Amino acid sequence: MSESASMHDKWSIARDLELFTGARVFTEAASWTVTGVVWNLEVESGADCRWEGSVSLYVCSGGMSSVLSAQAGTTLGHVFVVKGADPINDPGYWDLLLHEGSHAIQWDTLGPLFAILYLANVKVAIGPSVLTGKNIGCFNFFEWSADWEGGHYDGC
Repeated sequence: MSESASMHDKWSIARDLELFTGARVFTEAASWTVTGVVWNLEVESGADCRWEGSVSLYVCSGGMSSVLSAQAGTTLGHVFVVKGADPINDPGYWDLLLHEGSHAIQWDTLGPLFAILYLANVKVAIGPSVLTGKNIGCFNFFEWSADWEGGHYDGC
């Protein structure tokens, strides 16, 4: 299966699983509001941003990325904020975009609640991470459902 076909399947499955379509209007509007705010902060601070239409993400590097990004990169709404150099030439770039695109779907599905639930998952994951020595992302439900490997969580 081609990359674009598997991405389409992943997005279709996520959208088919939504039970509260009325709430979707609110959560998706909130997600795109976050997108607008983050994108504007990035551009105004001098970031280089481009649109990756295949996964509905802005990819921004430079600017406020070092402040807004938790690790190597963070997706806020539909903005993938990259800490450091733009990963476009990295061998696993498309897998990373699919992973981050899954987070954008999570933002669309849960709206602002996604940020709260994600951070709660991080807090819960600290214990197993310390006990096993594995990356904290290995124990985060949202990272697991977005595909660990694509997010470069090696050894999960």
